[in-house]
Amino acid sequence: MTYGTVIGVKERCEIDMDDTSYDQTINRALAYADGVIDTMFAAIGKTVPTAVPQIIKDAACDLAAYYMLRIKEPEKAQIFYEHGIMLVNQYIDAQYRKGTVIRGTTGQVYSDE
Repeated sequence: MTYGTVIGVKERCEIDMDDTSYDQTINRALAYADGVIDTMFAAIGKTVPTAVPQIIKDAACDLAAYYMLRIKEPEKAQIFYEHGIMLVNQYIDAQYRKGTVIRGTTGQVYSDE
């Protein structure tokens, strides 16, 4: 099960909800988003909670939208990427407030210790 939803990605990418021709690509994009999020949590020795918080679900949709738009609309895609990373960092900061957190738009890792 992915953190985000096909519907959430379609909303961000302005794809008609009845258009299923993108669903397979969206599912790959959601798998990409899950990998990014899992890596961010792993960087602080944690995993995403079993009951996935809404902020993580939203971040996954943003990161998947980035994946979908990165070639044809790179500026719009970058906005989704930065927002998704920011949401994950906000959650990590609020829940754990310590350790290593991924920051920045290129995924640099900085240590707070």
